[in-house]
Amino acid sequence: MFTIVDLVLYTVIIAMLAMLLVSHAADGWSELEKKSAEALQRDIAFGSGS
Repeated sequence: MFTIVDLVLYTVIIAMLAMLLVSHAADGWSELEKKSAEALQRDIAFGSGS
């Protein structure tokens, strides 16, 4: 059986993993947003130039 200490340890470990995943996903998302924004600006610039 689990003791309360085991449950607390598992909860802390899972919470830390979840925070790592979320921060990693947020970094990737902001990179994607930056790239798509740059591509959009490039499209607009080329569209007005031609």
